Amino acid sequence: GLVTISFLEKDYDLQEWINLNIKEIQSNLILQKADVKFEKIEKSKFQNTDALSANYKMKLLGLAHSGKIYAFAKNGKVFAFIQQGADEDSSVNIEGFDHLQNNLKIK
Repeated sequence: GLVTISFLEKDYDLQEWINLNIKEIQSNLILQKADVKFEKIEKSKFQNTDALSANYKMKLLGLAHSGKIYAFAKNGKVFAFIQQGADEDSSVNIEGFDHLQNNLKIK
């Protein structure tokens, strides 16, 4: 699985932030051929923090993949936490994804 964490050291509208990250994924040269399809952006939680999130699916190198992007603000910064992996590896990846989400410390 793959996890990407990015942030800005300023307040930024969460809707704009998640949309910006979605556009970055969609414009990635490799992923343009993977037929990335995002579901509706929804209100959610990242740890105990209000967030926006969107699930997505794609076919990368012939394998079905699933991912999720979270956008949230904490301590005057905005964060994007993106996780994705091959569907056939989901039972292995879920433990690592959960561990990273539950143990990420933001100062």
